[in-house]
Formats: sequence, C-alpha cells, structure tokens
Amino acid sequence: MSGTPSTYTITVNPTPKVTVPANIVVCNNGSVAATNFVSTPAGATIAWANTNTAIGLAANGTGNIAGFTATNAGTTPIIATITVTPTANGCPGILSTYTITVNPSPTANAGTDRSSVQDKVLISLLSAEALTSGVIIQQARALM
Repeated sequence: MSGTPSTYTITVNPTPKVTVPANIVVCNNGSVAATNFVSTPAGATIAWANTNTAIGLAANGTGNIAGFTATNAGTTPIIATITVTPTANGCPGILSTYTITVNPSPTANAGTDRSSVQDKVLISLLSAEALTSGVIIQQARALM
C-alpha cells in the first residue's frame, strides 16, 4: 500500500552576525561616539550588555548605543566589555565583543620633601604616571 505523497518546505535561515567597532580607549570625561551596529542579514534585532557601568554606559540595551561621556573617577584605567547579540528570523546569532577602556585623569604630585629646592626656587613636579601617559608637560618656576 502506498501513501499519499506530501510536499514540505523547509527554510534554513542564515546565522545572524553583527559588526562591532574596534576596541575603544578614551580619557575620563572624553566622548565615546555613537555605535551603529551593522548585521548580516540586514535588519537583525541587536541586544547588548556592558560589564562595567562605571564607564558611564548602562548595563544593557537594544539597538544602537548612543554616544556618551566616559567616566573614571579612579586612578587606574577601567575596562568594560560590550557583548553584542544579533537575532534574525527568530534565530540567535554569533556573539561579538569589544572593549571600552577609560583612562583616569592625570594627576600632579608636588611631594612633601622640598629640601632639595635651592635658591628659593619652587619647581612644579609631576608624577611618573603623567610623564608616561602622553601628557604635554610645561615646567613652571616661581621665585619666592
């Protein structure tokens, strides 16, 4: 006995992918430009999560990320990892990540030992951190 033939349509959707920016490094109070995600296939829904809200970005969201002012009130760089997940046609896609590093504001330390200052000249001293962070330094001298 033979059965009645049936016809089926099977649709295989591509796995969505998203393009994320290169890792970002910015200084405290610096501007982070808006991130406009591009997906393949086009039109995927984008969800993102941030591991470190101290940088000034929310913990998570959907769609593109608006520009924001980065913050770091500490004395060492802070890093946030942004994980981006595309979804298209009901299929979750491949996770992509990038980081945002926010460097602290440079500090100047004059120190407490001024015994080496001779001839009543006050010299401004800067920390070693400021000397190695790309800060342009101008030496100031004032007669006392």
